[in-house]
Amino acid sequence: MLYAIVAKPGQGKSYFAVVRMYEEQQKNLENLKKNAAIFDENRKLLEERDLLERDFTYNYEIGNQKFEKTSNYEYFDCLEDAEQFPEYFEYYFFYNKYIEQITKDEGIALTALLPVRQIYSNINGLKIQGVLPFPSLDWRKTPMGSIHYIDEIRDHPPYNWDGRKVCEDPIIKEMSKVRHTDKDVWLITQDAEDFNYSLRQLIDKLYFVKRPPQNPQACGIYVFDKYISRPRDAADSLRDPKKYVDYFLLVYKKKYQRMYVSASSHTSMKFRIPPKVFFYSLLFIAIFTIAIVGFMKIPIFQSFGSAIKQMTGQEKDAFSQLKAGPQATPNPSETIADKLKREAECGTLTPEQCADLKHPEVRNNQLQQVNDVRMETIAVKYNPNRPYEMDTSKIEYQVTSKPVFAGCMKKNGRYVAYTEQGTILHDVSQSDCRKLIEDNDRPYNYFKQQSQGFAQPQQAQQLPQQPQEVDYPSRYKEAEIIAKYEAAKQQGLI
Repeated sequence: MLYAIVAKPGQGKSYFAVVRMYEEQQKNLENLKKNAAIFDENRKLLEERDLLERDFTYNYEIGNQKFEKTSNYEYFDCLEDAEQFPEYFEYYFFYNKYIEQITKDEGIALTALLPVRQIYSNINGLKIQGVLPFPSLDWRKTPMGSIHYIDEIRDHPPYNWDGRKVCEDPIIKEMSKVRHTDKDVWLITQDAEDFNYSLRQLIDKLYFVKRPPQNPQACGIYVFDKYISRPRDAADSLRDPKKYVDYFLLVYKKKYQRMYVSASSHTSMKFRIPPKVFFYSLLFIAIFTIAIVGFMKIPIFQSFGSAIKQMTGQEKDAFSQLKAGPQATPNPSETIADKLKREAECGTLTPEQCADLKHPEVRNNQLQQVNDVRMETIAVKYNPNRPYEMDTSKIEYQVTSKPVFAGCMKKNGRYVAYTEQGTILHDVSQSDCRKLIEDNDRPYNYFKQQSQGFAQPQQAQQLPQQPQEVDYPSRYKEAEIIAKYEAAKQQGLI
């Protein structure tokens, strides 16, 4: 396959080529390790069947030509170790043809090897292990399966432009057969016009490398599926459909930059911000600052902020404050002496609690107005003709008596028990009533109160006590109050 990489100096064309070479070589190293294990496994299978020294003849094609080759397993001993050499791909190719023939003849399932391709490049200062410099720029002289990266082709004939004519050089003429030997050629240059006229129609893919105007540490890769004389115009075009078939971003990494010597350092091209982007950034910052200041200072924004605080519970609204009632605030005109006097009277109680303690009738009257539970205020609807229909559902009262068994009587041929109030006890058995009536066996009444048969001693007449002032502060606060009072006297406040 024939590929082209086009970019101006400093845009990253060599960097892109180095990244591709490194990734391809890493794949080679992985396949080398796998092939060593595969080679050893196949050897054991053939050794068990005594086929190692047996010759097998197989056919292969290169282009339109057919060839025949005969070999045994010893011919491929160079693949035993996981070491790369330029002709490795050629041995890989023949080995797979060899085991394919064995499978066909003997019916043994053997595993094929993986490709390992030799890479050649003339990029300045390249430091990738396993990548070799060109023996010559003639791609035909390299082993089968090789990959070639030829940099600055404008300086290397016959790949460069030599006029609008058909090139007769065998290197260019045979480029159409480059894939017959599984070779790839990458041509790197600064301008698409640098390619030889006869090469342009043979290019399978053209990669145009372009760094954004701000010169960040990255480059964009535009992929065209054929040669195009002006790839920059095609990449910048806003028309649809796009002429390029793929695009991806390649970020610069020091790991790859250390692998070669660039004609122009990537760090020398500093990152630049376009004036338009800089202007819009400043405008956005200014608008954001004004919004913050307005939110803090301007009344209309303060109202909006207050509403947000109320919704989040950080600030109480006026309605909540009205429901909470007036809050007690300290009296600024109260002196230290007044404060000490109030503490002496009330201690740690609040003024409201102290007032309730001194004048409980005020609080009682307030509670009585809210919920009057006096007996004389309870309205009862009672009809003596319908004594069972009295509505007592809204009356709360205390139980003063309980049902007590009083006796039995005979009604409709059966005994019925009743209480002291004459109400019927429905669950008393007939045997209990017969025991009372017929056997005259009355149960003991544990709830009957004894009558006072003797005079109670006259209690001493209690004289009405005079109301005394209540000492409200607790004893443990007295020492603290006295200390505060003495301190106030020493300061001349009293």
